[in-house]
Amino acid sequence: MGSRRRRRRAPTRYRMRRRRQSTPRPRLLRRLLRHPLRRRRPRHRGRRPPLPPRPGSRRQPRAPAAIPAARPAARQHRVYFAAVDSAGGIALTGVTRSAVASAAPLTETLATLLAGPDATESGRGLITLIPPAVTLNKVYVRERVAYVDVSESFRFNRLGREGLNIQLQQVVYSATQFPNVEQVQILIDGRRIDYLASEGTFVGKPIGREAFQ
Repeated sequence: MGSRRRRRRAPTRYRMRRRRQSTPRPRLLRRLLRHPLRRRRPRHRGRRPPLPPRPGSRRQPRAPAAIPAARPAARQHRVYFAAVDSAGGIALTGVTRSAVASAAPLTETLATLLAGPDATESGRGLITLIPPAVTLNKVYVRERVAYVDVSESFRFNRLGREGLNIQLQQVVYSATQFPNVEQVQILIDGRRIDYLASEGTFVGKPIGREAFQ
């Protein structure tokens, strides 16, 4: 008996596809050998970072240019001091000062007033009649009235009633230069009083510039 030969199946389309895919094409291999695939460099969005200097090169990377800091805005304000004339009378004199703009210009102006005239202004004969021991506690504005809270030393002046009137004018004129302030109410350590010292300078209600004219 002859041995049965196994019948060979005809290749199907699926088997032919698998053979073609598994067997590399000679043309494709040649291309790959001649031109190997290169990795694509990642794209940098915006400005590319500077390359590090090569070893042994004299050229150093440039440092980024420093951005100049913005200068704070300046403003001008007036503070009022006193000057003695040739006849011995005392008159009020305004001085223009430059300062950095702040969120509380009224408080800053009154603090400058209490500090007194500088050396240049003193050389021009300007003085202040506000006692040096006076400190500024608090300043706020309500309904166009500036409430200036100062210490107990504001109640007394070595020149008497005339000195009290001048020091009161210094505060009123310096505060009412702002458009939102028409009058000033003096407070002594947080409380309202009627008179300064025993001479009878009345401060029981808000005072404007018209009170001294």
